[in-house]
Amino acid sequence: MTAAIVREKLDQAVALLNELGLDAWLTLTRESSLTPDPCLDLVAGMGMTWHSAFLIGRGGERFAIVGRFDADNVRGLGGYTEVTGYDLSLWPALREALGRLDPKTVAINYSESDPAADGLTHGMWRGLTQHLADTPYAERLVSAQGLVAALRGRKSATEAMLIRAAIRTTEKLFKELGGWLKVGRTEQQVAAYLTKAREAQGLGTAWDEAYCPVVNAGPDSSPGHALPGKLTFARGQILHIDRKWHAVSIALDLKVQKSGRQINTTDVFLLFANHRRIARSDDPCLLVVVEK
Repeated sequence: MTAAIVREKLDQAVALLNELGLDAWLTLTRESSLTPDPCLDLVAGMGMTWHSAFLIGRGGERFAIVGRFDADNVRGLGGYTEVTGYDLSLWPALREALGRLDPKTVAINYSESDPAADGLTHGMWRGLTQHLADTPYAERLVSAQGLVAALRGRKSATEAMLIRAAIRTTEKLFKELGGWLKVGRTEQQVAAYLTKAREAQGLGTAWDEAYCPVVNAGPDSSPGHALPGKLTFARGQILHIDRKWHAVSIALDLKVQKSGRQINTTDVFLLFANHRRIARSDDPCLLVVVEK
């Protein structure tokens, strides 16, 4: 996340606290390179080393309490009303910030159903409850699941701009792929073509490079997140491609008919409709039919 996006997401978080009737949202993390909280991208856009707390209040208050060596980076975001760098312990400053806000509810990142809202580790939760044990706030902790889902799902202006740019790039790539694709190409060849295109743009993969992209040629291909195999693309088949590349994360599914033979377009568009229902929360999807 860029600093501009982090500032926009912080503005959205304040609005969502008010919309959902929550008083505060707390993201608590440490050594994020080992145990990253997905929400850290939204509130900081960078990794943290020492114990770190990001506390957002419904009145627009934004406290960041981080290790001294992380403090300047957080100040540089320009999104926090107060940044505290500590040397010995996070907890006194966090207790003081909570006391100033005096929230009746404090949303924290745990969820039984949404991994994007379940970034608070068990150890950090134990530390939090122990250090709040003699305060009223230990009994006011609630799940941030609804807030996180809305914050991730509602794209900011900069996010929307980047997504549109990524879609244009993807459409261009798929058009080029359509000109190269022909009957007899293997899943591995299609994956290699797309990997070369990704590397030419200096982009990384969103999951293991060995099967990003996922390529499925026809009904005999292994479904799901399998490695591209030696199956060849045949007449009348649908070629499915699932790939997600970083700089801007975006995942699209590609269905291509590459022959003159007719297929059941109703089934294809029903499948696309199902993907669109999934896509509203996170992933844009694209259906391309190429005829030659």
